[in-house]
Amino acid sequence: MGMFFELFGAFFDVIEIFFYYVLKKPDEEDMSKNIRMLKKYGWFQELLQDGRARELIIHDWQVRQVIGKMNHKKFDRPFYQYRYEQKLRKILIKKLDSE
Repeated sequence: MGMFFELFGAFFDVIEIFFYYVLKKPDEEDMSKNIRMLKKYGWFQELLQDGRARELIIHDWQVRQVIGKMNHKKFDRPFYQYRYEQKLRKILIKKLDSE
């Protein structure tokens, strides 16, 4: 019976961590930290050179939420970097088209 409670406790810990990261809203610190780290990459530098995209990156709440949710520990992995780039470009295009 003790083994059951240990497994249940471990399972609950995993679920708790999962929901924390899925439901956690990024704060201004997360957003700023990720922007500083993203500035190392050429594709992000290109976005910052576009004046309209730069304004959205700096001031738009939804764009900053997307940036804040990115996992900075995975930035150096090409697969994640590609996914993050595509996700950011998608929201920027959506916002720019609605202007």
